[in-house]
Order: sequence, then C-alpha cells, then structure tokens
Amino acid sequence: MSTPAKRKTWLIPALIFGGFFVFIAIQPVLRRIASGEGERAGVLVKLGHKGLFRKSWEGELMLGGIQSGKTWDFSLDPGDPNQDSLVHVLQEAQTNQTTVLLKYNQRFIGPWMTETNYLVAGVKPVVR
Repeated sequence: MSTPAKRKTWLIPALIFGGFFVFIAIQPVLRRIASGEGERAGVLVKLGHKGLFRKSWEGELMLGGIQSGKTWDFSLDPGDPNQDSLVHVLQEAQTNQTTVLLKYNQRFIGPWMTETNYLVAGVKPVVR
C-alpha cells in the first residue's frame, strides 16, 4: 500500500512535465493570436540570419533617423511564405540606407523561434 508521501514524489514531476507538454502543444494556437500590430519607420542598421536551434531573420531599425540613437529590434516570421521577398527588400534598403516603413504584428512566440515578439508582415520603402 502506498503512503501519501510516496504519491507526492511522482506528482510534482508529473505536473511539471504535463504543464510543459501543454505549453508546447498550445504554441501553434498562441502564435496565431496577435496581441498588437502597428507600423514603424526608420533606417535599417542591422539584418542577420541567426539562431541556436532554428535560424530566423533578426533586424534592428534606427527610429527617427540616424541622429536619434533609438533602435527597435524585430524578427521575420520563419513560417511566412513571403519571407524571401521581405528579406530582399530589407537588404536593398540597408544597402541604400533608405528609410523603410515596417508593418508588424506582435505575437506570443517562444524564445526558441525568434529573438523578439515583433514579427514584420510588410516592408515599404519611404520615398521623400
């Protein structure tokens, strides 16, 4: 016959494992829920393809021109079918130092997917 102490020894690891499994299982649902959206304009200062487990495109936008010094970090959604065209437009903008308008969605993403929760959905060069 098992004692209450023996029952508790497996209960805590089972709850931890179960909670972790549920968290992983609901990731696809959480990824589709946008917690915010918006647009930001600036000059692209950094764009790279990096990641420990899964590579993603990460970038840094200088807001309000080069002199302001305020930056904003963003990511490209690894599952976006338009990712290649977004990367091409961003690379052109970085090469030419043109101002771009980034349309983004803020989503709940695990840290193993991207470095930020700001996923760029569209890029438009700003003509002055």
